[in-house]
Amino acid sequence: FRRLGNIMGLLLDTLRHVDFLQGAHDEAVLRFMVLGRCVYQKKGHCFWRAGSGPQGVVIPVSGSLKSVTRNHEGREFIERFVGPGEYVGLADSVAGLPHATNGEVLRPGEFFTILPAALERFFREHPAVHGAAVRAVGHLVRDHLREREDMALRPVPERLARLLLDRACVRSTAGAKVLLEATQ
Repeated sequence: FRRLGNIMGLLLDTLRHVDFLQGAHDEAVLRFMVLGRCVYQKKGHCFWRAGSGPQGVVIPVSGSLKSVTRNHEGREFIERFVGPGEYVGLADSVAGLPHATNGEVLRPGEFFTILPAALERFFREHPAVHGAAVRAVGHLVRDHLREREDMALRPVPERLARLLLDRACVRSTAGAKVLLEATQ
């Protein structure tokens, strides 16, 4: 029971930091939590494959995942890494579109999932959160456009420095550590 209590506390704290839930009342966050489920997944688990219908939203609680596509030779393009408090699948679930990428576990841990029907019910009950989710999808689209612009217009050293500063560099009093889970 202690482990369950720890996971529930960590889950609630994680959900409170999800951008489209940040302004919501505690009752709304709790309702969101009970409409989904939290499960432990091992590295390599695939929540969905590219082309499959919407499977809902996945929010890492203690693990991480990647949104990835592969070509016929097995080379992969990682669209983005998703860690605790971030999410994947929201745009597909809201729009009812097939997934464009695979959603695969990169680092094992606990993952919260909420199915499209439950998400739709939650948004009907909490229209302000629905508006926040739509804005969050809009921000993701803008970020993707900015990244493409950076790739086309900025030199490689500048792009690499920005990547390290934005996503992979953990600063502390002892210096900085680079935590990058990519091979290319």
